[in-house]
Amino acid sequence: MNQHRFIENLMELLLDGLPGYSAQKNMEPPLRNMIPVSEKPVRKAATMLPLYYQEGWKFILIQRSSHPLDKHKGQISFPGGSIESKECAAAAALRETEEEVSIPRTQVQLIGKLSDLFIPVSNFNVSPHIGLVNMEGITLKAQATEVQKIIHVDLNQFMEDSAIQFKDMKMQNGMLIKNVPYFNLSNEIVWGATAMMLSEFRTICKRIAK
Repeated sequence: MNQHRFIENLMELLLDGLPGYSAQKNMEPPLRNMIPVSEKPVRKAATMLPLYYQEGWKFILIQRSSHPLDKHKGQISFPGGSIESKECAAAAALRETEEEVSIPRTQVQLIGKLSDLFIPVSNFNVSPHIGLVNMEGITLKAQATEVQKIIHVDLNQFMEDSAIQFKDMKMQNGMLIKNVPYFNLSNEIVWGATAMMLSEFRTICKRIAK
């Protein structure tokens, strides 16, 4: 399938009823639903799955900084962050992507979004968007205070069955959770909310491949 047809099919499927939790739950960590929900108002955030073509389809993830106040410190995620006052989710995703990895919003075509996902540990409801990036002339640069590393993931590798693995994970509070599903992508462990959102994206891409 040529690159233009892939994007056309992807855009159609993103509008044609998302699989939602039925796909997200395939990568849901055990005990996730037992995390106490905060009584504080839910905060809103937006993320971006930056998709680009360079000798095949690829997308970008980041490793978050090790800031002690970040409940997801050091984890692999999409570029993204809090939605500011009077800002829509799509605008926030574009702004955060530009700030965190230096992809100008003018070189991103929003082609759709995945299902929102609530993250109980940080009390965020996340709106994940997919953007087609024109990489011409772009020099990626990690935002020093937010991003440790920029990670490029080959879509074909992501779609392989071997990309899904399981391991025991030790949480920041010392709790050990056994048999946690994760994606092994570019030799990085991608789990939790990001893996759940990627699971929905993977389900949609599998429909295209049929």
